[in-house]
Amino acid sequence: ETDGDNAHSAAERILTAFREHAFVGEQRGPVPIGASIGVATFPLDGRTGTDLIAAADMALYRVKRDGGRDAAGAGDPAT
Repeated sequence: ETDGDNAHSAAERILTAFREHAFVGEQRGPVPIGASIGVATFPLDGRTGTDLIAAADMALYRVKRDGGRDAAGAGDPAT
């Protein structure tokens, strides 16, 4: 359980960890990995699990539409 600011900070730490590491395959060099993360908080973005998942999902797809490899909160302004 955390607030929106701490949830967004956690998402940023996850993204940083992905950026700092790469998988190395046997047949090729490092393969960079990334993630797109959507964050929703109770009760601001929804009062039920279903509503929170839907809000986080919408934020996730906004990140993907904007190029991915980032995090956004459900209440963040659209770009």
